Amino acid sequence: TSPVLVADPIDVLHEVYPAGAAGDIARAGHRVLRRLADDPLVYHDDLDAAERDWLGPRWQVANRVAAELGLTLERRAEGFAAVDPSIREPVTDDRFPAAGSTVAHCALLLAEYLVDRHRAARDPEEGRDAAAPEPLPISVLVAHIRILIGDYAARCGWAQWVLDEDGPAQLTARALDYLARFRLVHRLDHAVVPAPAVARFGVASPTTQEL
Repeated sequence: TSPVLVADPIDVLHEVYPAGAAGDIARAGHRVLRRLADDPLVYHDDLDAAERDWLGPRWQVANRVAAELGLTLERRAEGFAAVDPSIREPVTDDRFPAAGSTVAHCALLLAEYLVDRHRAARDPEEGRDAAAPEPLPISVLVAHIRILIGDYAARCGWAQWVLDEDGPAQLTARALDYLARFRLVHRLDHAVVPAPAVARFGVASPTTQEL
C-alpha cells in the first residue's frame, strides 16, 4: 500500500490486489520477483503452481528486472540464479566464491569434491546412472577435510584453529553452513545432499579445439 494512503505505518506492509484472476497473477509475479532479488538462486521446486505458471510466459520480465538490479539471470533446468557479475560494486556483502576466508576457500574445495563424487556415481562407462545425488555422511566429509587441511592449511595461510583436534569437524560444519546459505547443499542430521546448482563449481576435464 502507498504510504500516503495509510493511517498507520504498519499498514504499509499490507498488499492490496484486485479481486479475481488479475490479482492472483500479480501476486504470484511479485512473489517470484522478490525471490529473484532476495535469494542467491531459486529452484523450480521452491515455487508453487501459480508462481511457475506466471514465470513460464514471462521469463523476459524477470530477465529485465534482474538487469535493472545489475544482475545476470541464469536459467537452468532446475531453476534460475541471479548472478552478480560486479567485482567493485557487489549488490551483497555475502559472496561465493569469496577470497580471504579459510571457510570460503574450504567451501569451494568441498563443492568441487561433492560434484566429483556425484559424477563418479553416475559414470555411464561403469554402468552407473544415479538420477539424484545420494546423501553423503558427514564423517566422510570430515575425513576429506582432514586431507584438505594437510594440502592447503600451511600453503594458503588457513586459520590456525583448523589444526586443533576438533578443527576438521568445525571446518566441515562451517563450510557446509556456507554452502547451505547459498542453497548449494541440503543439510540432513548426519549427512548432506548436493543441490543441483553446486555443479557449476565442479572442474571439468580440459578440452581442445582445432582452429
